[in-house]
Amino acid sequence: MQAALLQQLSERYPEVYGELQEADCGDGWFAILDALGEALAYCAEVDNRHPPQVLSCKQKFGRLVFGKLHLPLQDRRTFEIATAMSLRTCEHCGGPLGTAQVHARCVCSA
Repeated sequence: MQAALLQQLSERYPEVYGELQEADCGDGWFAILDALGEALAYCAEVDNRHPPQVLSCKQKFGRLVFGKLHLPLQDRRTFEIATAMSLRTCEHCGGPLGTAQVHARCVCSA
């Protein structure tokens, strides 16, 4: 992911992405990471606690995966939703994937 997009995530959700130095995935998953940051920050605010920090994320076997995290159930489910969304979203362009595709990219110019 481009450094400028990582910077945007860090600025929007500093407690979630402030320590993230690199995301080894395509720019197409920016919206998923953005929604994840918003959901984690919101849940933490409602529960009056600090949100979990994302220290690493990458594409592995066509899906978005995160480094080892020890999380409460609600946060774990939020990460699971982000991973599930990555299976339906092109890593390169952010467009929808077909149900029969096994890679993280659609038929765009990737």
